[in-house]
Order: sequence, then C-alpha cells, then structure tokens
Amino acid sequence: MKVTAFVLLGVLALAPVASAENFGSLFGAMATAEATGRGQTTLSGTLGFTDATSFVAGITHGLTDKADGRLRIGVVDEEGFDAQLTVAADARWQLWKVHDMSSAKTRPFDMALGGFMEWIRIDSGTLGSFIESVSVFQIGAQMTGSHGFPLDNGHTLSPYGR
Repeated sequence: MKVTAFVLLGVLALAPVASAENFGSLFGAMATAEATGRGQTTLSGTLGFTDATSFVAGITHGLTDKADGRLRIGVVDEEGFDAQLTVAADARWQLWKVHDMSSAKTRPFDMALGGFMEWIRIDSGTLGSFIESVSVFQIGAQMTGSHGFPLDNGHTLSPYGR
C-alpha cells in the first residue's frame, strides 16, 4: 500500500510539469531563516533589476515563535511597457537557531524549512510567440540558511541562501 501511495503521489506531483517549460521564481528569497516571532508583523518591499524589472510588496506575520507566513504581491515587467501582476504566498518553520536558549548547543547557522506558491499571467506581448497568454502557477519547498553578525551600530548583517 505504501508503494502504491508513493507512486500515485509522484505521478500527481510530476504530471503537471512533464510538458511545462522552466520558469523561475519571480520573487526570489529576500528573507533570512530567522522566524518573525509570534504575533509580530513586518512589511517589506523590493525592487529588482535583472532580466525582468520587478517591484514586490509583502507582509509577514508570525504564527508561532518558530513559524510565520507571508503574502506578497508584485508587478513584473520584461519588455519595458507590459507589466504583469504576480501573487505569492509562503510559510516557513525555523528548524534551529544559532544560539538556542532551550539547549546548550551552538549551531553553525539558522535554518528554516517551508513551502511556497506563486502565480503570474503573462500576455503574448512578453512571449513573442503565437500563444496569446499563459498562466503560471508554481508550488514548491524551500530550505533557508542564514547567520547574523552583530555590527557596532546595533544593526545585524545576515547573509542568507535559499
């Protein structure tokens, strides 16, 4: 029974992507592995200049001391005057902290696990082909690692990777 369930889950997970082309994340990571904290809310905004120019606004809310959820909405523009709306949500759970008060262990970095989903609808102006428009929905898992270094001015420098 376990093998059958595993095979069915694999088919369901891979079937939609069998004929899909690669489409990267429009939002990127833009967050360390450190949890926001229970009841804490943060607002964020990013501006990106790469293959596509983008502006993203987000709100993150701490669900527990180690888990938080985030909603993001953005505008992505590939060709200059054809901006597309995109929406995303993600959730993460902080697996461990560098300095955890509940144990005497010191970890090498903060680590969080979670999932995300993104949606965008692209019109034919950005595709340059016979397809009028395409709607892209992505769902996936993420693992984030970061380590904060306190600075003399009271701020923290936190390199991270997802």
